[in-house]
Formats: sequence, C-alpha cells, structure tokens
Amino acid sequence: MGIAEPKEELQKLLEFGAAGGEAEQLRVVSVVSYRGLGKTTLAMVVFDSFDDVPCRAWVVASGCKDVRALLQEIYSKLPGEKEDTTTSSLAEHGKYLSVHLGEQQK
Repeated sequence: MGIAEPKEELQKLLEFGAAGGEAEQLRVVSVVSYRGLGKTTLAMVVFDSFDDVPCRAWVVASGCKDVRALLQEIYSKLPGEKEDTTTSSLAEHGKYLSVHLGEQQK
C-alpha cells in the first residue's frame, strides 16, 4: 500500500469541523503500528500538508520523559514569543499552551 490513502484518511481526521466537532476544536491523532512501517514519514507528509494552519508544531514525543517535558517541548515549538517555562509546573504548562494557542487563533 502506498502513502496516498493513509494520508487522505489522516488528513480527514485532522480537518477542522471533521467528525461533527466544533470548527475550532483542537485535534490529536495517534499513528500506531509496528516499527519501520513509515509512521513518521506519513505523519510528516500530513503535517506538511497543513502549512496553512497558523499554529502547529512538530514534536517527537518519544524524547520526552514525562507529560511536563512533552508540554514544554510542544510549547517551545509554537511560533511567536513565549515565556521561559523551564521551571514551570504541569498546570502552568497547560495554562501557557492554552493562552498561547488562544492568541494564535485571533
């Protein structure tokens, strides 16, 4: 199987308003399979296809040791100026992400 069909399926899952959701609902989709089958390639191709989305980030979750580290990594990859969050708590990271993403949608 090529990449075109899975790419289309993944793009549909990520489109705003898909699956009966709100137009501004945030989306997270997991791509799961065996090692070496092209999950990262598929995800990168789909990520690149959404270049018109004003606020998006490419983050490798496997490099993060816990949820706090993952949130910090996501926050660091978002565009625009941000506060230093290296010593922030989990709750503070969530707040920073929420505020920053809200500003990006304006």
